[in-house]
Amino acid sequence: MGAFDKTRPPVAAGAVGIAQRALDEATKYATERKTFGTPIINHQAVNFMLADMAIGVESSRLCYMKAAWQADKVILYRDIFAIFFVRTQSEKKFADKMYSFLIHYGRN
Repeated sequence: MGAFDKTRPPVAAGAVGIAQRALDEATKYATERKTFGTPIINHQAVNFMLADMAIGVESSRLCYMKAAWQADKVILYRDIFAIFFVRTQSEKKFADKMYSFLIHYGRN
């Protein structure tokens, strides 16, 4: 199981990159799509969704960086595994929000 301590941070970094791209695409879409004569990014509910997604991406980025730092320093605390558990749960919420954002706002 010690091998996973070194391989998890790079996998998490890739996942954060994908999440960042999804956030960028959702933001771009929100600026282009118009309802009631205004881009949907101007609606408060959409801004809250995008803000929650941005918080998730940034917290994920910090989590994998901390895990990578701990792996480099050979600090094997249980919080590395707690970080990845929390991140997994947050990633599911992020994906659900992104799918609902794109599906319910006109993209299928």
